Amino acid sequence: MGTAPLIVHAFPKNRREIVRTCLQEFEGRRVVDLRVWLPRADGSLVQSAKGLTVDQALLPELEQSITAARAALEAGDGHGA
Repeated sequence: MGTAPLIVHAFPKNRREIVRTCLQEFEGRRVVDLRVWLPRADGSLVQSAKGLTVDQALLPELEQSITAARAALEAGDGHGA
């Protein structure tokens, strides 16, 4: 990746893993990276291969997909609901 990532949000995925949302550059493009991070033995975090990176131009589509998923869950349309 290009410049150092800007962490804009982070939340626990479970007891061990953290999801970070970062803004950064990749091959001259601005991207949004949602990635799972894991703790090392020394307490620092290392990123895993699990995640999603999209061009900033696709951010409205990503927002729409999350909004649609929330709406489906609230309507009881999600699997297991």
